[in-house]
Amino acid sequence: MQSNDFKRWALANRIDVSKSITLFPPRGSKAGFIAASVLPKVTANERALTANGQSTEFFGPFVANTHNIPPSWPLIMHAASILANGQTYVFSPAEGSASVNEVAAFYGESIPDDREAIIERVRTLRQSKAFAGSRETAPYDDQALQHQHHLKNELADHQVFVDQVMTQVMPQFIRLYLAKLNEAGLLDSAAESREVPEALKQPVQALLSNCLEETSMTTQAGARVSLKHFMEHQGWLMPSDHWALGNLTLSLTRATPAAAVFGNLGGAMSWSAPLSNDDLLKTYYHPVQTLPGVEDHGLFKVVTRGVHLDRSVIAHPERALEQMIDSPAGQAVGEALQRKMGALHTASSATEWLLAALQASLDQETLLDVSQTPKRTSVAGYDLAQPANVGRHPYAVVKALADELLSKQRVTADLAPVAAHLLLARRAPAYLVKNIPDTVVVGSHSWVSLEVAVSRLEARSPGAARQMTYAQVMEQADLAPVTAEDRAVEYQAQHTALKDWAVANGVIPLNADDTYTPTQMQAVRTAFNRQMQELTAASAVFSTDMPTRRGLALEELKKAFGEGIDFEKECLQSTTRAQDRNDVGPHSVVDIYLRNGTTEALARGWVSTSADVPIERLTTARRSPNMGPVFSREFAAYCTRMKAAIATQTKHLIARLPLEDRQRIEFGALVVMEQTNVSRDNFGGVQERRGPNDRSLLLKTTVGDDVLTYELNLKDNTLKRTDLGDIALGEHTDGAGRTLRRYTQVASSPAGRNLVSQARKAEDIPNSFSSSCTALIADSAVKDANIDSYETQARGATAFESRQPFYKKGRELLLSLVPLYSATKNFQAGNVADGLTDLALDALGLLVVVGAAAKGGKVVSTGARSLSTLGQASRAFGRTALSAVNPLDGLGSSVLRGGRQVGISVGNVRGIANQYDLMHASRNYGVAAQGTYTVGEHAVETSAILRNGKWYGYNPASGSAYGKALSVFNAKSVAMGGEMQNFRVINNGLGMSEDTTKRGLRLTLDAHGAMPPGHSSALMQVNGDHITPGQLLEQLKAANVDMTKYREIRLTMCHSGNGAEHSFAAQLSKLTQKPTEGFVGIMHTSPELQDVAARMFKNGGAKQREFIAETVNGRRKTIDKLKETGITPDNRHILTPHPDYNPVRFTAEGKMMSSKPLRSPQVGDIRQSAQPVSGDGARAPIDLSEYDDLT
Repeated sequence: MQSNDFKRWALANRIDVSKSITLFPPRGSKAGFIAASVLPKVTANERALTANGQSTEFFGPFVANTHNIPPSWPLIMHAASILANGQTYVFSPAEGSASVNEVAAFYGESIPDDREAIIERVRTLRQSKAFAGSRETAPYDDQALQHQHHLKNELADHQVFVDQVMTQVMPQFIRLYLAKLNEAGLLDSAAESREVPEALKQPVQALLSNCLEETSMTTQAGARVSLKHFMEHQGWLMPSDHWALGNLTLSLTRATPAAAVFGNLGGAMSWSAPLSNDDLLKTYYHPVQTLPGVEDHGLFKVVTRGVHLDRSVIAHPERALEQMIDSPAGQAVGEALQRKMGALHTASSATEWLLAALQASLDQETLLDVSQTPKRTSVAGYDLAQPANVGRHPYAVVKALADELLSKQRVTADLAPVAAHLLLARRAPAYLVKNIPDTVVVGSHSWVSLEVAVSRLEARSPGAARQMTYAQVMEQADLAPVTAEDRAVEYQAQHTALKDWAVANGVIPLNADDTYTPTQMQAVRTAFNRQMQELTAASAVFSTDMPTRRGLALEELKKAFGEGIDFEKECLQSTTRAQDRNDVGPHSVVDIYLRNGTTEALARGWVSTSADVPIERLTTARRSPNMGPVFSREFAAYCTRMKAAIATQTKHLIARLPLEDRQRIEFGALVVMEQTNVSRDNFGGVQERRGPNDRSLLLKTTVGDDVLTYELNLKDNTLKRTDLGDIALGEHTDGAGRTLRRYTQVASSPAGRNLVSQARKAEDIPNSFSSSCTALIADSAVKDANIDSYETQARGATAFESRQPFYKKGRELLLSLVPLYSATKNFQAGNVADGLTDLALDALGLLVVVGAAAKGGKVVSTGARSLSTLGQASRAFGRTALSAVNPLDGLGSSVLRGGRQVGISVGNVRGIANQYDLMHASRNYGVAAQGTYTVGEHAVETSAILRNGKWYGYNPASGSAYGKALSVFNAKSVAMGGEMQNFRVINNGLGMSEDTTKRGLRLTLDAHGAMPPGHSSALMQVNGDHITPGQLLEQLKAANVDMTKYREIRLTMCHSGNGAEHSFAAQLSKLTQKPTEGFVGIMHTSPELQDVAARMFKNGGAKQREFIAETVNGRRKTIDKLKETGITPDNRHILTPHPDYNPVRFTAEGKMMSSKPLRSPQVGDIRQSAQPVSGDGARAPIDLSEYDDLT
């Protein structure tokens, strides 16, 4: 809590860090949170304040009003859990001290009540020198602390990076960028745009890259590195412009929401090394065959039968599931399955097997292939994407799934929602997000955005989305991906969500096997982006004030005379009646300007009676345009935009209706009409008004003999059925013949429409947003709005013409004209309470957010970009346009230069370990690897550890192994227990390190090799000279390197194996009498020597030793053995032997040993069976010699 990121976050949230903070660590499925004293706002505080003017507020990732939490939050909660040791809460410890109660809780001790008992306990402790209390785990052991220390340093490095970007790179780049724009003549048009001009994109990216290269930072390890090098090392995508760089820095100031305790509730189903079909069958049939009642009633019923769940628990599915999972009956099922599978026993293995069994039992149709329903969108035989669900709220779909489970008698009525929750958490977690707005319906563009956002979130933090509100999920998604992995996840999520959107909106017909051609999907993306662009443009219009002559005049006056003058204060008196024989004042500056059409009239004949209007600043004549023509031009343009926006709003309302209603409107006979209500007072006066308001139209549809009427209300942004039935056009009277209401036709569909509708099939899905019928209704709405009629009022009257000008009523006009205008303006003004929230959906289903900077009055904007680093008053929210570029195409997945390459099965990102993860795993398990696991015909990239000669899946997030032995696992990179140690720089260009193989201690010599002209073997480049193997030994001897302790030597040096038995490696083996490995041609290895040399430390000095200890020792020396050469159409990477990987090995006598053949590349749709599989599912024995070159 002393970290800079927490302090800054606390300051932003007005937390008084001088007061103790109460920490509530995570408990079960409930996330951790804190309670802190909050300083009062400058404005009136809405909360009840304590006597000292402060209030206590709660903060946490899932606390209602908390949107962002600091990156150090997971570390803080982890520490809180350790300190609490089972207690509900702890207080933030004072720096350098801890209370007796805190120490006792940490070690599981109880403090005796009386003095004698305390004395006796002290005596016992002094003798035993150990606490008696037991802890389930030891999170304070050296390895755990080292891991936490690594994370803490990483967060600190990120904060330093952000500071350097914002204080050094951004100011420098912005100056250079603006100069580029000016040089290209684009300064005025592009300076404030969020898009870099096409012609400048490459130069601007190069410019930014140079800025990042020239700016350096000091890491926690004491290394001085360029920001660009640091980014490459972190595996971040290189930003193309300042917007992308700003997006990266903002992402580094937010913590990733923590994964749920039980992840996505899939258990073993969700392991990155997935279960085979045979294992799936076992998870279903083993409980059926061994537990009474399962065959008749299902596993879910049997497990819950013995668990007492009261109504308050059942109302919260997470709590109900937690009690079920922790119940003796539930754990017994999991333990029995774990034993049956012969899987690893871990602290969570029973729970993971239980969850898998529950999933299989409830979702037999999908998992066990006993149904022909669509697999991707089907859960327990219920198709989430069926036409009946289009236009329904997600929670209604959840209810329908629960009813389906109940109808199949797999659950009881009270627990059906809990079972639906369990299934959807794994299959479709977007349905479980909290507080989804009513206007977000299945099949809408807003639903696509939510599904994509949830997919990204779940890939990083399984189970997090269902614990978050809609606003919190979308706020996370507002940031663009910063890694290739996240970008690939986002693209695939978009691809999947767009399929359902396109079918639901009539863009493409449903294909039962869920496959669509690239041409079809490109057309879908184009249609979606076109619709989003139209909606975005309309949203911008709705959040823009109608131009008024007076407003335009005020803007012109500020340009002419500057700020600091009250142009609307009526304090100017005419010094002569010649100015106006009827009205000498007082007048305002703007009135005089509007009346005369020029600011030159202010230069003479006026005197000011207020210091707010210094007349001397107005006497210099300025040429300003006549506002009359300017207003006419601006208002005409506004009308054009507003008409298009009203049409778009109408199309949007129709397109988000349930499919049945869309089909009626599209295919039925249609009459558009307006309703006029007529009333009479007691004096015979007659009043007419539009009903239900002046922005409403009625849509009467006829399908066969069935007539329904809908009310289109643009003011309330609604389109819904009414109970009016079959309305006849004309006047409707009472018993006395007096007119009560009148229905007038505005438009109608072509004759014979109803005949056409009867020939339509029920499954026909109209493209409602773009159809001709929708266009007819939209045109009617535009004509009914009659925007042009407001010109006279918007032109306004000056004080010369009226003392009650229209401009003061402009807001009231827009309140009746523009949907949700008041809420939008409250956002702009920073009145979050009045605007309901600081993140909401506008009339078009687009997210709008405005920060405090919007008080300057700029317009809310929505659009495709997400971050403003130049301080615009209001920022866009949500990235509405979808890229047409597939990051998984061909070599597009290997986009990191110097960072980790990406060859992933999207959706398993969380199961892939990075370099540090593998190192951490190898320390605990001996050998860890990243590679591919073959399941049937598919290969999934995953991480694994080696135990008892068998590979097991490894979860880097939890740091634990899991599951059954992997039957076919091909290691791509391997970390063995003997990591690099004792790394030294012998001379300029020569480094050495030690590691352990199965044969013993190995010496690795790292240097550049060169083939001098006329030579058949290489020489080593050291200190600028070319040296021979004998000269190399002399340098090693001079450096006191004891060659006798090594069993073998490895030369990570290009061309060291060229020349066979005359090669550098062969000669060195003969001189040292030790087996030596070299490489033919160029080879690629990790650049430890270059990394150390780049810091320019004194060789052997303290700084160099510290850097080596922190960043080199303890890591793996890696050599590129395989190369990623592409991605298959179903997103499986293709790995082929690296063309530059050509190792050669020589005996102690310098004789070449036979090389092992490389494994076949991982390619193609149909994979050949790798090796015969033994009965226990593991290939045995494991020959680690093939991994020697990777240790």
